[in-house]
Amino acid sequence: FDRYITALPEGTRVNVNTAPPEVLQALAGSLDAGQADAVVQARGQRPFETVDAFMALPALAGLGETERQELKDAIDVASEYFQVVAQVEVGGRTARLASVVYRPRQGGALQVGVRDLGSAFLSPEGACNPGWVPPEEAGQE
Repeated sequence: FDRYITALPEGTRVNVNTAPPEVLQALAGSLDAGQADAVVQARGQRPFETVDAFMALPALAGLGETERQELKDAIDVASEYFQVVAQVEVGGRTARLASVVYRPRQGGALQVGVRDLGSAFLSPEGACNPGWVPPEEAGQE
């Protein structure tokens, strides 16, 4: 389960356009696995442009008013924090660099928060990265 855990500043919201079903279920306790999968399928057809568009999903219709408000306060449809991973193999040796980058929504320069030259915080899976491809599959067609 550690692939779903991250440490970001208080008040950082979860991007519902990239969160895996397990994270969506954690945000809305009464959301079951089937409903979470339905949310993921809906955003696969077209990413949510607003939080209200996400909240209007039929899968969320059964949430109580308090849970709806708590969910709405915890989510967004964009991200400000990103994990950037570079992996290079030369002469049979592999080097990785992982960085947490902050991109302010209001503009301004990118800020690098943490860098890791090993694998201390590098998740082997792309839990919240739908475009992630395992290194062993990267060159395959």
